[in-house]
Amino acid sequence: MSPKQFPWRKALRYTLIALVSIAVLAAILVAVETCRSKWAWEKYRHELEASGVQFDLSAFTPPVPAKDNFAETPLFKPLFEGDEAARKQAEEALRNRLRLVPAREGMGRPRGGWMTGKKVDLASWGDYLGNADVLAALQKFEPELAEISEAAKRPACRFPLKREKGIITAVPHLEPMMDLASILRLRSFAELQAGQTDRALADVETLLRLDELTTDPPFLITALVRVSNLSLSLQPIWQGVASHRWSEAQLETLQQRLQAIDWLKGIYNALQGERAAGVLYLEAVAVNNGEFLPSACDESSVLGGWSGRIGKRIFCYQNLIAYNQAYENLLLPMVDPGQRRFHPDRAAEIVQFGTSRDPYRAMAAQSVSVLNSALVRFAAGQTYLDEAVIACALERHRLGHGSYPERLEALVPRYLASLPHDLMTGGPPKYRRTEGGGYLIYSVGWNGTDEGGEVVMKQPGACAVDVEKGDWVWKVPGV
Repeated sequence: MSPKQFPWRKALRYTLIALVSIAVLAAILVAVETCRSKWAWEKYRHELEASGVQFDLSAFTPPVPAKDNFAETPLFKPLFEGDEAARKQAEEALRNRLRLVPAREGMGRPRGGWMTGKKVDLASWGDYLGNADVLAALQKFEPELAEISEAAKRPACRFPLKREKGIITAVPHLEPMMDLASILRLRSFAELQAGQTDRALADVETLLRLDELTTDPPFLITALVRVSNLSLSLQPIWQGVASHRWSEAQLETLQQRLQAIDWLKGIYNALQGERAAGVLYLEAVAVNNGEFLPSACDESSVLGGWSGRIGKRIFCYQNLIAYNQAYENLLLPMVDPGQRRFHPDRAAEIVQFGTSRDPYRAMAAQSVSVLNSALVRFAAGQTYLDEAVIACALERHRLGHGSYPERLEALVPRYLASLPHDLMTGGPPKYRRTEGGGYLIYSVGWNGTDEGGEVVMKQPGACAVDVEKGDWVWKVPGV
């Protein structure tokens, strides 16, 4: 058959019909799979809600009267007023207002490390600030510190955040709160060295109160800021203990304040809030293809690009199921506030889940993968908090008897109603006296191995401790 005799028009018509048929069939399959997945998710969500799981973010942040609200203090007000440009300008102005300006460029902030028995060097801080009298150098922050110390006496905290955006909610107040905590910590070190222990105690109590108030919004980011601030806030407590600066009454006050902080309950609530925010995020992706969630449409993401825009419709509801199953079966069972235990045995499963490329689990995996390292930090934070409680009791024993006891059990019941157990094992924490009248308290840490109180740093000579390795230590060196 010659080319002129070939029925091109008929072939083209049949080809178009075939392509349209395939497109219609694909659209039907997408619609059917989307409806099936949505029905499965709604059924599972109903079951979870019937069992007590809360997905309404407002349940985690009930309204607070203005007179009781820490967030109503004038320092933070400009961060939430006016248009976006005005808010950005206010945020930058507050950062500059609270900035510790170094005297020499390129000089890192001097740090201590109570896990390794290293005190904060105030002479180095004097060089950093350009004033050997650290208290005098910090005097410029007195109005802000006085305001925040007074506001911290209020019983609750609720910032005017746009929580409807879930896990991408803007939190402009967190950095200023961290800056304020840094200034308060530094002032407490200087006050301790100057013998102004009552003032140092007041600043430490404000630090601990700021930690309790940093729960809004109840997401992972605020929990991570809390654990970071709390760990750093233990440094002045440790420094006063190691230098024998605190009195019996001050130690008892600190001990009671530390015992009142229920970190495990806070961690558990933060996980539940993060879960609800994640559900809001994924449902928004399913409904409007992530119009207010640009990161979900990233071309480089697992479900990015043109295939992702179709895939979100097909797979997002299944990802919602996988996301919540990860919380139910892996994440929440790791934290047991009732028994005061952590169960890191599920960590490997979380890591494996987080590497999934299965489109039915990929978006959930991206959200869950970051939580394993966060849980390690939470467990270490609660452990250090418990060790600080024991340290206050040990110092009270030293004041009363002239030395530390041979065994921690000697602290009960005179100095401790009961001995906090190791969150990793459920048994008593490790303890031994060291040469020169010092001691070591430690937990076996995330790996569950007793390494004799060894602290592992992230890098040789660095200040940061690798909490996934080694033991979790409170060290008071001898003379």
